[in-house]
Amino acid sequence: MSYTDENEHNIERIIGSDNFYEILRIPEDASQTEIKSAHNKLVLLVHPDKNRAPGATDAFRRVKIATACLLDEDKRLQYDEQLRQTRNSQGKAKSVPGPNQDFFNMSDDAVNGILIGAGIATVLGIDLLALFATTRDKRN
Repeated sequence: MSYTDENEHNIERIIGSDNFYEILRIPEDASQTEIKSAHNKLVLLVHPDKNRAPGATDAFRRVKIATACLLDEDKRLQYDEQLRQTRNSQGKAKSVPGPNQDFFNMSDDAVNGILIGAGIATVLGIDLLALFATTRDKRN
């Protein structure tokens, strides 16, 4: 399968990071809107149907996990606390929590549930928000 150097670079960058903020390329004080926007941009770059570079499926999953963790208030608070605890005196993380650690090894169902709840994922290819809007418009 063919793919570009940019495709490969995006995959390597995501797989090479265990920091959810770095994966999404957002600041640690990013808003929910910024997280969703970063997610939407990245999934277009690394979705295995669009990016045939080796590791695309893993990178896609890591983007979804990072997004789900940061969109869930409780998980984000826990993640941020663990991140703070691992910082050394220079502000660099010695060991940053990430998608490979058991603490954030969420099931696909849990990840998808958070993303669907945030309105940035679909179920079975059906955009639930669009379906709701269409149904509501037909009633009015």
